[in-house]
Amino acid sequence: MVDFHTASHWVTHLSGSWAAERHVVSRRCAEGTTAVESNRGTSSHQHNPFLVLSEGGAPAEDHGRCFAFCLVYSGNFRAAVDVTESGRARVNVGVNPMTFSWCLEPGHAFESPECVLAVSDAGMGPLSATLHAIMRERLLPPQWRHHVCPVLINTWEAMYFDVAHA
Repeated sequence: MVDFHTASHWVTHLSGSWAAERHVVSRRCAEGTTAVESNRGTSSHQHNPFLVLSEGGAPAEDHGRCFAFCLVYSGNFRAAVDVTESGRARVNVGVNPMTFSWCLEPGHAFESPECVLAVSDAGMGPLSATLHAIMRERLLPPQWRHHVCPVLINTWEAMYFDVAHA
């Protein structure tokens, strides 16, 4: 949970559909809650566990302050911006509470998914570059960080899900 004590926020997220992934959707945050979430059991091309909060106006590639929140998780998620009556915003990103239940036994722990946060005072372009660097240097397996990754063959179009591993 991150609080912002400035007024006039915009939220940007990525949505899409089959063969039309990752459309940038931006809108001004009004008083109340703006949320992007999935209860499908996975995150997907329809809704991605990622959002950007921009201060002072619509997001731009080369100017403006913006904050990225990228949940490192592929299950049900919720990314929400709550704006108070005074214009302050609170961002909360994590496992979707509507579909999550966990009985924590005494002496045990639950480790929630991590959320990558990044900030740029120079717009979405530098913010994107920062996120790329974080993913490359912190999340990509070490053996591939500075090399071309091997080719992954996508069998979806030819065989859909009818693939057996030998």
